Amino acid sequence: MDSYLCTDGLTIQASPLYDKADPWTDRDKRLKATFMLPGVPVLRPNGQYTPYQPHPSYNMPERMNNEGGGLTGYMYLKFNEPDFPKPGESYTNWPIYRFAEALLIQAEALNELAPGNAIAVAAVNEVRRRAGVANVSPTESADQAKMRNVIREERRHEFVAEHKRYFDLLRWKIAEQVLSKNAFGINSEAADPIGDWTKPQFKAQNRVFDPAKHYLWPVPQSAIDKNRNLLPQNPNWQK
Repeated sequence: MDSYLCTDGLTIQASPLYDKADPWTDRDKRLKATFMLPGVPVLRPNGQYTPYQPHPSYNMPERMNNEGGGLTGYMYLKFNEPDFPKPGESYTNWPIYRFAEALLIQAEALNELAPGNAIAVAAVNEVRRRAGVANVSPTESADQAKMRNVIREERRHEFVAEHKRYFDLLRWKIAEQVLSKNAFGINSEAADPIGDWTKPQFKAQNRVFDPAKHYLWPVPQSAIDKNRNLLPQNPNWQK
């Protein structure tokens, strides 16, 4: 949640727009469109809108580690229709590739081929415009490494729950940098401002990515049984 930019294009740590007590205002529109967020009203079965409160102290149905709150306290709103009785039901067709991805593929390729390319910058800005985020800064667009990170972060936020992120991390060869960090959820103290990233948070998951093993998946044993020419097994997956 902290990685979503403010509308001025700055991080929450750098932007004067960010309010720790009201962290969902003046942020990338995709944040509210993607997740149920603490304190933001959601539609209840009785037809009323009341704040989503996943902290265990509220003892709500969406509390963490219950059916509604998951491991982090943040739940997907994307692909869910609030007025449908069953989670996961939606009017939205499942996207395979959509225009935003065409733009970001173009931007990524051009940034690698010709850093500072104006078409690449324009493509990213078009995606950001729909999200209500300021254009890429000249400092970022003129620097290949910074622009690469901008594009990767856009993909991270644009394609949440579309099964792109994991494979992006693999092809960029940065999975061990990202997936070997523990995952955290909402602030663990209910009295702390919900947007204060400096406060203790619930640990949601211990994660480990072994680059010597996890960049490749194992060849299924059922496939090996049918064709021994598939041996040897991929590295570090041998029994």
